[in-house]
This record gives sequence, C-alpha cells and structure tokens, in this order.
Amino acid sequence: MIATVTLNPSIDRQLVINDLAIGEVNRADLDQIHPGGKGVNVSRALKSFGADTFAILVGASLGGRWFDEQLTELDIEHEVIITSGVTRSNLTIVERDGTVTKINEQGFSISSEILDEVRASLAQLN
Repeated sequence: MIATVTLNPSIDRQLVINDLAIGEVNRADLDQIHPGGKGVNVSRALKSFGADTFAILVGASLGGRWFDEQLTELDIEHEVIITSGVTRSNLTIVERDGTVTKINEQGFSISSEILDEVRASLAQLN
C-alpha cells in the first residue's frame, strides 16, 4: 500500500465559459469538481491504476466532510484530520477558444498539534 499525505488539500473546480469578461458578470457551466492537492491527486491516480493507497489529509471544518464523502465515493481508503478554517478551492476557467485561467487559493495554516495527528496516523499504518 502507498500512503499519501496532503497538508493543504483543495476542492478543484473547472468551469467552461464562452469568453471571460473581466469586471463583468460571467455565466459558466460547471465542467468538473473533484478532491485535489498533491497527495490526494497521487492517491486518485494510484487508485485509477488499481494500486492500493491510503490518503491522509488535513481538511478544514468547512470542506473536510466533503473530502470524506468524495474519497469514500472514489473507494480510496483515507483519514481526514479536521482543523479549523476553510479548505481552499482552486478554480480553472476554460474558455471555449482553449484559453485556460487558473486561480488558486492559499489554504490554511497547520498547527503543530495537527502535524502530531498526521504523524500518529502515519505511524498506525505500519
């Protein structure tokens, strides 16, 4: 089994729009939404190739439960360590002409107590 750790997961959304008009109201179609962040992405890729994986991630109180639901639906074994704050969102805007604009949020800070919980979760995998 391959374990991944994601300290700064993201809710990755992709919108499709005709032409992005800066400073205007734009209407878009939600093309996809999925759990992201480097470790989560690795676990998703591993699972798609049939490999055993376990994802450990820190999810803020706003968004953490969504990650639990999504990873369960993807049949990825995981543990979500809940912290305070808001889980970041990354937004990809794809214009119909192929132009891609990405907007990535910073994410939350990780306390030493949360890092201790991540270490304990990793130690339990041995």
